Amino acid sequence: VARGAADRAAETPQACVAGADLVYLATPVEAIAPTLAAVLPDLAPGCLVTDAASAKAPIVAAIEPLDLSAVRFVPGHPMTGKASAGVAEADADLFVGRPYAFTPTPATDLAALGQMVALAEALGARVQVLAPAAHDSAVATISHLPHVLAYSLALLTDARQQAGEPVFELAAGSWESLTRVAASSPRRA
Repeated sequence: VARGAADRAAETPQACVAGADLVYLATPVEAIAPTLAAVLPDLAPGCLVTDAASAKAPIVAAIEPLDLSAVRFVPGHPMTGKASAGVAEADADLFVGRPYAFTPTPATDLAALGQMVALAEALGARVQVLAPAAHDSAVATISHLPHVLAYSLALLTDARQQAGEPVFELAAGSWESLTRVAASSPRRA
């Protein structure tokens, strides 16, 4: 609130979403559906809800049992981020030139999808609309596997350093490029 990023602060997710026109769920994948279920009774009728989870098929399957008839849910995944987190690390240009995937289902309201596409484009993102399974297959290759490799290399390097090898002293550009994402939480990958 002090930085102007929000109009108000709330102590609970339910209080946070009360009266909102748009709710953006940015939690670990496994928390999206439980969070949506927890706030669903507090969402205004017609509220537009989206998420930022990196795996879409599990989200679609997990929310299927929920009664979303009063809200408009558009599964989404901005293909951007930073190793750092928190309000102090906010970047107004985070989406500029970056892919933003939307993975509508037969239940997705097309007008809501259009609104989310327009919002992402207004933020400078390059929008892709595709099926959840197609998204997940592509993201496994271009995002999840690189994260696994980065964390693995970082752990291996640390183990070698602990064993007395001067690996950190010799590490340079290639190592830094390959391990940049390992600085982020694996739960955010």
